[in-house]
Amino acid sequence: MSMQTIKDISEPRRAYEHAAEIHHQNVVDYFDQLLKDTKTDAAANKATCEDYYHKLTEIEALEKKARKKKRKRSFFKFLMIVSFILIILIPVGVLLYKKIKHGIDAEIKKIHDDIAVENSHAEELKGQAIAQLAALNDAYSWNLPAELVGKTIPLMQVDTVFDNKRYYQLHDKYGYGVHAGNDISTLYVQSGSIFGNPFVIEMNRVQEMVPRTYFGSLTVTYTVRTNVNGRTVTTTRTEILHAEIVKPAPYYYVDTWLIYGNDAAPKLNFTRMPGATKDLSAREIAKLVKKSNKELAKRSKKDHEFTKMGNSEFEALFNATDRDNEVEFRLLFTPLAQRNMLHLIKTPTPYGDDFCFVKRGPLNYIKTRHAQTHDYRGNPLDFLDFDLAKAREKFITRCDEYFKNFYFDMAPLMCVPLYQNYKAKEYIYKDNHADSNVTAFETESLANAYDVTHFMPKDSATEAILKTELVKKEKDHDLVNIVAHAFKSIPQVEMVPRVAGNGRTYMVPVTWYQYLPVSKKTPLMVGTTNDDRKKFISEKHEKLFANSSVKDVYYQKGLVSALFTAINTNNTNK
Repeated sequence: MSMQTIKDISEPRRAYEHAAEIHHQNVVDYFDQLLKDTKTDAAANKATCEDYYHKLTEIEALEKKARKKKRKRSFFKFLMIVSFILIILIPVGVLLYKKIKHGIDAEIKKIHDDIAVENSHAEELKGQAIAQLAALNDAYSWNLPAELVGKTIPLMQVDTVFDNKRYYQLHDKYGYGVHAGNDISTLYVQSGSIFGNPFVIEMNRVQEMVPRTYFGSLTVTYTVRTNVNGRTVTTTRTEILHAEIVKPAPYYYVDTWLIYGNDAAPKLNFTRMPGATKDLSAREIAKLVKKSNKELAKRSKKDHEFTKMGNSEFEALFNATDRDNEVEFRLLFTPLAQRNMLHLIKTPTPYGDDFCFVKRGPLNYIKTRHAQTHDYRGNPLDFLDFDLAKAREKFITRCDEYFKNFYFDMAPLMCVPLYQNYKAKEYIYKDNHADSNVTAFETESLANAYDVTHFMPKDSATEAILKTELVKKEKDHDLVNIVAHAFKSIPQVEMVPRVAGNGRTYMVPVTWYQYLPVSKKTPLMVGTTNDDRKKFISEKHEKLFANSSVKDVYYQKGLVSALFTAINTNNTNK
């Protein structure tokens, strides 16, 4: 199946709408081709789903009818109670109520029996619809949204898996490395190349210690003596004293970055943060530029290593004034690059100026606000449905949304013509270069795909950060330990002095929690497989669950993992 492609993205913001239209059509065409390849009968599924939804409507009508009958029964019970209270026709009222109640109960039972029958019919119809889409649901593969981006824009290619060859290219040529600390874990990773240069998108779970405020109170009672008309009057007063303390506590969040390697301007370092231009009018932007121009002119006189750009608007809005190499900065940000960047920053839709751009030598780091709420995992489960109409909507919407987020994560890099023109030299990877078959990034991603309760240390009171510990590299798989790092909480009480209205100092108790690290190791086997998703799902029980110590298995992007029973628990107090 041939697809339309975009080859010229020298002006990325200007090219977006056209690129998005082409990509949308490519997604639609791809889905339609999937239907043909899987011989999915759209008309049959539509008819089955219509029957199913009609059956649900009938069930809802029966349930509504049953509720009315129950209200009717309650009403007659109320009348009987009233007759008892008023001592009116008690014998007749009881007999009449019992007869009416018996009749209503029979009607309700009949309705419930009908509902059970209709629910059974509805489940049969749903099962039929699921079977009609079984081949389609099995045909979805990992990373489809990312792969389709590469079809639309061939200059952007994605890897099936972040393998050792790509990792060591980034590591050896550009200085990229693993996250060594116990405070960050990879939730998902997507690697590839832009204009032939390597990139990786990391979705990480991060733990930080942040200040947390704890509050306490104490009610005190005391007497106050006052002079009223020459007489001493004693008054009892009650006062609530409040106190607070601040202690460190763990905080967890997801942090998504794009890291891109390019040898253009390899000695340049700078940082730019998103501004507030999205909410500014043209007049307000002009005032901002004027103010920035004055400040930078003063700096140029004092700092002889800093030279203000001729484009004052670019200086103000890009605002990378911590740059440390003026020659390479100008080499990178040519007049076209400046225009591209300003167009990207000043156009409020779809995201406007929401990106952080950090350059550290040959590595470029992009962090956008929109990426922090976007899920880059290309999980086929996102597309599964029994209703073809809903499945189509899910697939197209998800792929279109992925393209938009991916495109505008890449956009700051695409704004720079030198990055598009600078091609990476061929990297020759040696198989004996790596200590493991699967990178730590992918291993952590697999571990994070499991139910976290498999890994949680005893007595943990927080989330966990999962790290990889290589045990042994085998021929086609790795044996690793997944080490879960969490915290247990221990209540503490601190007495805080507070002065009451009587001038005395009281000690107010404030309960706070001390967080001590705990950890647990769980064995995991990870390796590559040539099986596709469908084959793995159908055979995983036979192949992997034959080992009684295997608790669960998982497949992702051509990687397979088997989770074993935990080998030890290591609680550490520090």
